[in-house]
Amino acid sequence: MFFSKHLFILFICFIISLLLENPPFAEFFDDKIKRLTSVLYTLQHQEKQKPFTNSEEFIKIIETRDPELRGFFDILYKSTNPIAKNKFTQQHLRTKVMFICYQMAALHNKQISGIKASIRLFMSGCGTSANGIDSLAGMGLSSTYQTVFNRTKEILNNHNSSVEAYINKNVCYFYFYLFKLFACII
Repeated sequence: MFFSKHLFILFICFIISLLLENPPFAEFFDDKIKRLTSVLYTLQHQEKQKPFTNSEEFIKIIETRDPELRGFFDILYKSTNPIAKNKFTQQHLRTKVMFICYQMAALHNKQISGIKASIRLFMSGCGTSANGIDSLAGMGLSSTYQTVFNRTKEILNNHNSSVEAYINKNVCYFYFYLFKLFACII
């Protein structure tokens, strides 16, 4: 599965222990999560971008948008002990840490739900049952099945409208060029 529930729980326990033992770290961590949340909120709600699936692109965009986030992803990544793992596992760890970043931002602001939307649509597309999707939603990994249904319906309606608009626009051009071609022949 894309995300290991146990890894997430261990990671959260590690972070909580650091926060309790070191108040300056708590302030540092809180600041980084607020900044991360702000960047992800802007990307999702103002720029209408979809969540990243490539950790390198994710790192680049968050560090570009807020230079104070430089190195934050690496701190989280290094806490997973990547050196003891092979290259393939290291890449998967980077993806999981990216997912954890999305999850932590969503805990800070429930409007950061793009990754959950992507997961729910993926699971629905794979044929996962309503109970399966709702179980993931209960763990905070996805949205509910009803949300999946509503979003799928919205995508279908938007698709039909965009195809119709494309045809209307381009058929006019086609007839114009066809008329021009025949006018040149005559």
